[in-house]
Amino acid sequence: MPEREEFIFSLINEVVKDFTNPYMSESGTRFLFRKDNCLLILNFEYSGVSIEGSVLRGGLYLEADKLSSFCARLKELRYIPMFVNIEVFFTTRRVYSVFPRAKVGFDRDVRHALREIKTVLRTLTLMERIIEEYRVFDKSAESMKTLWRQVGTDTTKYGKGRKLEELLSIMINLSDDFHIVKRNVRTKSEEIDLVVENVGRSTFFSQLRSPLMLVECKNWTSKVDAKEVRDFAQKLQNRSKMLCNVGILVAVSGLTRDANEELLGYRGKDFLIVTIDGEDISKIITSQMRFEEFLKDKISKAALR
Repeated sequence: MPEREEFIFSLINEVVKDFTNPYMSESGTRFLFRKDNCLLILNFEYSGVSIEGSVLRGGLYLEADKLSSFCARLKELRYIPMFVNIEVFFTTRRVYSVFPRAKVGFDRDVRHALREIKTVLRTLTLMERIIEEYRVFDKSAESMKTLWRQVGTDTTKYGKGRKLEELLSIMINLSDDFHIVKRNVRTKSEEIDLVVENVGRSTFFSQLRSPLMLVECKNWTSKVDAKEVRDFAQKLQNRSKMLCNVGILVAVSGLTRDANEELLGYRGKDFLIVTIDGEDISKIITSQMRFEEFLKDKISKAALR
């Protein structure tokens, strides 16, 4: 066995003793593990391994003064200062979305890598305590309501799409089962609005054979037609079915009749498209329904379409 493959095999064998629900990328160089509220990602490079960790439901939406003190607390923790990822959006008041992550690497020694993993986990435990302290200042519910109003009133093409993506990001990141890993992915032939990691906290999603899910956001005044459904289906078909076979099509104004007929044509395929419209979003926000419960129902209905 080549040295690199032996290193990967040895380290994974050690890690799985303490972690649950692992899965690996198609290339076999990216592994995701979960332990309690901690999410651990191992990326194997030729020179070693990078270790990244985050807290499930670890995103916070804070006003500027609380964000400043929150980041100051994080900087007291090892590895954190250079890896606080902050995305900014505007509501009626300025609110910042912050998703802290701990990251270290690289090394080609299993024992050293295991020590670093334990250090990252200790850091995440401390991080989680700080996050929970600041949960009382979280503005996510208020931000969702504000963004939803703006989804319907923004007159610019960019603004309409951006606010819908931001709204879906909040909903998804507040769930126990999902974790957004990429936004606005651009390839030579495709654009993907959101890439969601299914970390499977609940039984239903842990058994769903789609570690990754794609989200397409359409904040249109008109209904989405069959062409858009076909285009989205093609994006799913272009992905490995071992990793990505569920897509979420968010169409604020709903779908045309031919679009719904197009969906029926995909029955029995090895991928599934779930649709969400404006009424669904209003229901989630007004009833404060957990997104994972809502999506579980949607997936079950789509499977029986």
